[in-house]
Parts: sequence; structure tokens; C-alpha cells
Amino acid sequence: MENFNISDIITCIVEGVAALGSVLVALTAIWGRSIKRIFYKAELSLEINQDDNCCVDMIEVESNESNTERELQIRIKLINKGNETALDTISFVDEVYKQDGDGKFSQYRNYLPFQLMYYQTGKTKDHVIPHLSYYIEIAKVMCLQVNAMSEDSATSKQNHKLYLQAFDKIPFSRKELGKGTFIVPVKTYFKCAKEPVVTYIWLHWDGDNLTGNYKSKLVAQIKTAKEFKNLIK
Repeated sequence: MENFNISDIITCIVEGVAALGSVLVALTAIWGRSIKRIFYKAELSLEINQDDNCCVDMIEVESNESNTERELQIRIKLINKGNETALDTISFVDEVYKQDGDGKFSQYRNYLPFQLMYYQTGKTKDHVIPHLSYYIEIAKVMCLQVNAMSEDSATSKQNHKLYLQAFDKIPFSRKELGKGTFIVPVKTYFKCAKEPVVTYIWLHWDGDNLTGNYKSKLVAQIKTAKEFKNLIK
């Protein structure tokens, strides 16, 4: 049997490690992205907490000082609970369900898909960094008060309705819902996602105006997929 000295053994080990390193480099080049996805992935979660910047009053006075528009904005809180940034994240709506007299829900509106807007950026697409809070504008309650002045009196007309906040061909357009109880499926996509994250937003508005304890007339919460399935006809 041929004898090996220490230097030969060390040389063999070094060459073996180098060969193994070359194999690993080749495998990483081929399968690196797939391997990375096993350990690093985005995990999106949408939430609504009416006490956590999700329901916010805004008052705006028009430039002609004859119209006063008061709004109650409703936002979804989006958090990436994973350890990888969710690239090019968008959320959109293409249908709405409304509660009927029997307590069940049937399809109320069917839209061409329209995107929702990020509150922080005013855009419909963003990179969602892990563990940061993003807010998406989903709906608003509008109180449009038009003051008509005449020589003898001043009159006002108010409309208080629930609207979806759309961002389609006309930015900041609105889809009227009115009063009632609705479920809005929100579909959220990001780059490399195999399927959308679907969140079922329950919205209820039964107020007459935006005065007094009007927030008690608003309910905004999330239903699970199982709850949604049991509620629809």
C-alpha cells in the first residue's frame, strides 16, 4: 500500500474542498433563487383596526368657499410579516357583495378590476418592506354639504354615503355603495407570488350624517375565507 505523507493528505483535502465549492457555486447559479425562496419569502397580512389610523376624519374646504366636503376615510393596514421584500405589490377590487334581508350576501356590483391607492405615496404599486406598516385606501364616507345662499335665507343639502375609493382611468374616482352592509374581496399581488392574497373586507354604514357619535354607525372589519363562504348565497 502506497504511503502518503501529511502534505499529500492536505493537498487532497484542499482539492476536494475546492471541487465541492465549484459544485456549490454551479448549483447556486442554477437553483439559487429557488433555494433562497425556501428560507426568504414575503408574507403579506391585511388588517383593519378602527383605532389604528384605519378610520380617519378629513375636512376640506373648497376654494369657492360655498362647498364643504367632510370625509371619513377607511384604510387597510398592510404588513409584510415575512423576511423578504414583496416587490411591486398591488391591491385591486373587481366585485362587491351586499347583505340581503335574509342576512345572506349576494353579488351587488361587478367591476372591471380597479386598483387601490397607497396612502403614503399616492401610488397603486409599492415595494412592501418586512415589518413596516403600509396603508391602502379602500373606502370613504362622504358628507357633501352644498350651501346655497340667497338674499333671504341660506339652505344646505347633505348626502352621506359609503364609497369605494377607486384608482382607475380617473384617479381618486369613487364607486358608490350607499348605506348597508357589504363585503369587498380585496386581491393583493406581488412579484413572484403564485396566487393573490385575498382579504374579505366587511363594511357597514348606517349613519345619516357625520356629526355626533357617527363612528358608531360604521363597522370595518375582516372576515375569513370560511366566514365569507358561509355568508354568501
